[in-house]
Amino acid sequence: MQLEIINTRSGAVLNRHDGIETSDALIFTLRGIADTQATVLVNGNKAERDDTLFSCNVSLAQKFNRVKITSSSQYGDASLEVVLVWDKNSFKR
Repeated sequence: MQLEIINTRSGAVLNRHDGIETSDALIFTLRGIADTQATVLVNGNKAERDDTLFSCNVSLAQKFNRVKITSSSQYGDASLEVVLVWDKNSFKR
């Protein structure tokens, strides 16, 4: 089973430049690749698919946010977990 995140990594510090920041959260679009026939869930939400690519919006509401990605198909299951850090109210330095 193939399951990989392609636009970030565990421990990445994300801010207003990486998504849409509201007063409550940073909405970040997580992108990755998985087997074509697999169903991909990101924190329990079904990801949009385009062949091997998947994407799903993730709401980062805490400073440290655990994101769990699972993939399931007739060939087996795979999962991975990453921690993303929200740099809330970041400013130009």
